[in-house]
Amino acid sequence: MRLAASALGLALLLAGTAQADPATFYPGGTMSFTYRKIPFGLNGTFRSDGSVTDPSGFPAGGSGATTAAYAEAGGMAYLLVAGGMLNADRSVDAAALFLRLPAPILPGTYAIDLANHSALFAFVDDATAVVLPTDLTTTDFDTWVNAIQAPHKLLSAVGSITIAQVDGGSLQGMFSLTTTDLATGLPVLVPNGIFSVGTATSVESGSWGGIKALYRD
Repeated sequence: MRLAASALGLALLLAGTAQADPATFYPGGTMSFTYRKIPFGLNGTFRSDGSVTDPSGFPAGGSGATTAAYAEAGGMAYLLVAGGMLNADRSVDAAALFLRLPAPILPGTYAIDLANHSALFAFVDDATAVVLPTDLTTTDFDTWVNAIQAPHKLLSAVGSITIAQVDGGSLQGMFSLTTTDLATGLPVLVPNGIFSVGTATSVESGSWGGIKALYRD
């Protein structure tokens, strides 16, 4: 299964007045899940396993890359976990989990929330581009997904995202979802997702924008 390689499209909203705290960046890890359309059709397995030191270069070739960022602003916490695979034709397969909750995000199970957009999942196959957000606190997840150019997009409908462990250096969890294929309207099961990222680095700007300089040779 493949996603278009250059970018996951993402639109940013105006920042508003809330002061953002320094963000935490997790440069590497793993994400995997299987997916199965009901009653038949799109089926497969996704796995990205590797690191990315520059979010503007996401995803990486080879085994792919899984990364995450966490930020707080105005009493709210924002978490994005993204895994991606660069295909031989330069397309990308990519998946993302997004949480927006009262700060801080703690271990627990969070139901998919389409009304308030507090817990969401998306997967794109053979996408033409992947651009991760520069500031989680001003990102609209639906706008991001809708901007992606890809023949297949799965968007969470019901289910849950579980944070099993979160500390200064690592973040781990799982997800079990029913998604909707936006091209066909048919349900697609994602029953057994897992993710694990570390080791955390503080980013003073409160966004991913300054990360490249931190890892420059």
